[in-house]
Amino acid sequence: MNMNKAILLSLALIIGIVFFSGCTSTKKCNLDSDCGSWQMCNNSKCIAAPGFCDSNNDCASHEQCNVKTHTCVVRTGMCNANSDCPDWQECDTATHECKVKLGYCIDSTYCTKDYEVCDSMTHLCIPKEGRCNNDYDCEGWQLCNTTTNMCYPREGYCFTRLDCNLWEECDERTNKCKVREGYCANDGNCQKWQICDLTTHRCEVAPKYCEKDSQCESWQYCQVSSHQCVARKGYCSSTSDCAGGYSGYETCDPVTHKCILVAGRCASDSDCKSWEYCDATNKVCKVKPGYCNTNNDCARSEACDVSIHRCYNLYCVTDADCDSGYKCSFVTRSCYKI
Repeated sequence: MNMNKAILLSLALIIGIVFFSGCTSTKKCNLDSDCGSWQMCNNSKCIAAPGFCDSNNDCASHEQCNVKTHTCVVRTGMCNANSDCPDWQECDTATHECKVKLGYCIDSTYCTKDYEVCDSMTHLCIPKEGRCNNDYDCEGWQLCNTTTNMCYPREGYCFTRLDCNLWEECDERTNKCKVREGYCANDGNCQKWQICDLTTHRCEVAPKYCEKDSQCESWQYCQVSSHQCVARKGYCSSTSDCAGGYSGYETCDPVTHKCILVAGRCASDSDCKSWEYCDATNKVCKVKPGYCNTNNDCARSEACDVSIHRCYNLYCVTDADCDSGYKCSFVTRSCYKI
């Protein structure tokens, strides 16, 4: 039993060797027609016809026999012509090996420039990240320094804060310089009540505006909502701050910045002369009855003595016709003060 198994194993081994060596043509023949389409009859045996193969032995060393078509085909990595190789390789017809074309690469050892690496997709030597041969090797916000073969940021762009002005920082998302917090490039970076000092690039209080009371006059304070200096209570910036505004009875004194009465106007009797009273409706000082400021305040036969603001009888024949303290002029027939 064991001997039979050994015999069977030996036969199987021999058949396998014969099969894998390609020696499958054992058919007897008289004519080519007795053989397969890819065979011919030779010495009563069917063998591979010219251009066909029975085994690898029928092919060149760089070829192998295709057992389905019985034709010799180029082994992987070998060639007969450039068309048997990838686009970036050419056929060495002496060794029938596909070799790298001039200007292409398999790995970075083929690259002659120390800043280049081999691109596994194109098999071309390309600059490393950040290195370049021309502007197109760099990012859109960069240019190529063809002397150093380094990419550098275009104007207004940056790698780091060092590429920006001292009052700027580099935005890592856009690679653009932006104004640092607390600094300004122009007035647009400041509040409406501020201007940008282009020396320090800091926002400062603009003229006619304020941030604190000390930036105003002594009679003013800084209004937080408008950042403008406005008059304190009891003071005025202009007549518009006074009672009634420009059509009122007060005006703003430009020296003291206090509202004062317009000449001839009043708020109460105390604002008028002793012989006057204050017309509460029109805020005007008027002459009290029996007093005068001009002759118009007296009867037609009287005149105004402006020294005492009293009307006196103007016409006379004798001294008795005149008021106390007056005498009658017999030449002009008028009372005069003695």
